[in-house]
Amino acid sequence: MQFPALKTAGLMASNGTVVSGLYERSLAGRGIAVLTPGEEDQQRVQMAIDQVKARTHNRSTQETFQLIGMRLMNAGAAAIILGCTEVPLAFDPGEVDYPSLNSTRILAEAAVDWALRTSE
Repeated sequence: MQFPALKTAGLMASNGTVVSGLYERSLAGRGIAVLTPGEEDQQRVQMAIDQVKARTHNRSTQETFQLIGMRLMNAGAAAIILGCTEVPLAFDPGEVDYPSLNSTRILAEAAVDWALRTSE
């Protein structure tokens, strides 16, 4: 999925990923601002990620990700980055009406593309 005009993206990721600024630094060079959840919502995201890691996630976990994604969209994001490997496991993009970017899938596709180019 390509977003050539993307200027602002929301980020749902672990506390460590958010604090690291990894996405902000990477996307700033492309002119893309990154919105992160407020403190309370970030705590909810981290709890939901912890549930996925513990394999105790359920419909409520999915709804948490969907709700916080919508809040980021309402705050000005044009798409939501699913920024940790756990988030896509409990997030169904077919159940929301906003675009999401699965960072795990994007990274895997880029790795395959790179491997195919270097093997030729």
